[in-house]
Amino acid sequence: MSKYAGILKAVTDLLDKPFSYGNKFEVKTKASNGVTFTSDAAVSGKASANLKLEYKHGNVSVDKLSVGTDKKIVGEFTFTEAVKSTDVLFKFTDGHRADAKDINASFGAVIKGGDAGTHTVDVDVLSGPNVTAASLFQYKGFLLGATASLNTTLLHDSGSGAPVTLAGVGALAGVQKGDLTAAVASTDFFSGAVGTVVHKASDTITYGALLKFPVTSDKPVALKFGGSYKLDADATVHGTVDHEAKVSLAYKQKLNSFATLAVSGQVDASDLGGDKHKFGLTLSLSS
Repeated sequence: MSKYAGILKAVTDLLDKPFSYGNKFEVKTKASNGVTFTSDAAVSGKASANLKLEYKHGNVSVDKLSVGTDKKIVGEFTFTEAVKSTDVLFKFTDGHRADAKDINASFGAVIKGGDAGTHTVDVDVLSGPNVTAASLFQYKGFLLGATASLNTTLLHDSGSGAPVTLAGVGALAGVQKGDLTAAVASTDFFSGAVGTVVHKASDTITYGALLKFPVTSDKPVALKFGGSYKLDADATVHGTVDHEAKVSLAYKQKLNSFATLAVSGQVDASDLGGDKHKFGLTLSLSS
């Protein structure tokens, strides 16, 4: 769950999501019973593949159920309007067959309070349990949010230390007017903050920026800015530049009613003669 109801997700969708380095092939098809299957295979240093299904029936949806060559099984489920104005969510990852052996499960709720704001609660049931809660309020285009995380030892009591500890406190402040969203946020004041701007200037142009302010001095301030330009109904160009002088470009072209080709490239402008440049091709088929 997004701690701030997707406010920060918009900038990552603009500046990160369009770029894929390596060679990837994706097939997406929807069965007659409404189940959507997506399979993909990629080569980026090493080969990998995944199979994912999605399904929605009434107010219950399987947002993601996937298995891949990384030997992990991932599931995400939503029960929309489980009670009035409240969605219930459940997520799990079973990686006990993988090298990382990560196994986690969490459930949560999104409470849509209208003028009273949007509130989320996320409980990691296998660790602690650990609880993260957040609220986001909107008033006449102004945004104000807060989040806090609590770690407990109820399931793994070692006999030492406090049973409940405050793991992080953060806040968000910003504006959202028309096609412009700007915010400064932190999910943990002790780790740093981020500033974001996303503006849809027209039907064809969207631009944005992401600025990270770390608290620790060993990490530099990170900046990335860029945008997208829709050439026509079937073609879009994306571009970004970051503080490390890495220039990224992506071109997405719809070939026909069921095939889309995306080309991504990244150049390290600070070391043009080096070997840190990247290139990727993604072919997507859907039916």
